[in-house]
Amino acid sequence: MLLYNRILNTESLPKHWLKLDILLLYKKGDLYDINNYQPICLIPTLYKIFFQLLRKRLKPIFNCHQPLEQAGFPAGYSTMDNFQVISLLVEKAKEYNISLYFAFVDSVRHEYLYRR
Repeated sequence: MLLYNRILNTESLPKHWLKLDILLLYKKGDLYDINNYQPICLIPTLYKIFFQLLRKRLKPIFNCHQPLEQAGFPAGYSTMDNFQVISLLVEKAKEYNISLYFAFVDSVRHEYLYRR
């Protein structure tokens, strides 16, 4: 606990916490296709614990100040709520002849990021 208090008081992390190892784990398919690998980041356990504690402390504060329109999928809401918002946005964009763009980050495939 002394380490965590020191980090909070000095606002700096131990230097060895900043060294992260990234490994590529093979999923399936062609061994020579980079898309068939999942990158994972290995970080120190104390770093993980510290940020879980910090996240738990800050979550109630963030939830109070987070507008529902930007909340993603918060607890207590179904994904249908967000789909309804998207439907309303599309409807209004058509009504007022406004261009509308969406980026669904969790579902973007690598090859789409490189297209122009």
